[in-house]
Amino acid sequence: MNLVHQWAKAIVEANQGLALRPNALRTLQFLRLSDAVPLTEGPSDASRMYDAALLACHALDFDTADAKRVAAAWRAQYVRQSHFNPEQWPVRAEDYGLSPWSKNEASVPCPQHMGFYAVVPDASWVKRMAQAGVPAVQLRYQSDDPFRAKHEVFAAVDAVRGTHTLLFINNLWEAAIAAGAYGVHLGQEDLNHSNLDALSKADLRLGISARSYDHIFRAHACRASYIALGPVFPVPNQRPSTKVQGIMRLIRYAALLKDYPTVAFGGIRLERIPEILSCGVGTVATMHGFLDATEPEEQALQYLKVTKAFQAHI
Repeated sequence: MNLVHQWAKAIVEANQGLALRPNALRTLQFLRLSDAVPLTEGPSDASRMYDAALLACHALDFDTADAKRVAAAWRAQYVRQSHFNPEQWPVRAEDYGLSPWSKNEASVPCPQHMGFYAVVPDASWVKRMAQAGVPAVQLRYQSDDPFRAKHEVFAAVDAVRGTHTLLFINNLWEAAIAAGAYGVHLGQEDLNHSNLDALSKADLRLGISARSYDHIFRAHACRASYIALGPVFPVPNQRPSTKVQGIMRLIRYAALLKDYPTVAFGGIRLERIPEILSCGVGTVATMHGFLDATEPEEQALQYLKVTKAFQAHI
């Protein structure tokens, strides 16, 4: 076994919790450098570090774009430290080529710790959550009728007026601007047909979902006010193509984004909130965790209570 494969094996052994499937070490046995498409410049230890990390990332189920970004970060970390530690997954922004983030760089700044963030299907639910004292609410209203959708957005903005609830509108950015919402939440696909300059000029906060390192880079480039990381756990009616990220990846993402406001989402039940917040995120978002409850407001208050209790000790 050459040095590249030795290092790759060491990385996989130390970070098997990042794999989305079992048997990462077995996967590594069948990978060759040609499978990982290495981009090295020569036989230096730094280039070997890149190749080893690239192989390891493929074995750990990172796609090609993410594998290349993480491998480059391993190489930068190796050059900076002059030694290899397989347990030290790179989490410093400069190793990834991300400039240190400051609040002035965001479209419009957002609180670092919003606590509990409820995702709801319509304006009536927005009102119920605002009256219950939930600090942040996202309206995820789905309709093929643009006039009905716009009406729902205006109704949601009215529902939080006079409360301390921060209202984000999922995807419907034009209606959110017109209604004067606090912010907008966009998925990666939504970014392709949204006017981010218009959102910034209207002083709306911009939240962006990220399910990978590549998504994190795109959110950073879009000057997001917060980045939502997940799904952490499986969610009902999840699309087959959606990859559950898990706790170990959430820890790595949150460490990289330690200066960003971050939100964890996806299948987060009440009993797992301390575990999620311990990963380093500032906010926990959920929809089914309380909507499916017999007493949704009471369940929402329990989420709020647990997040407040945890963050009081930070």
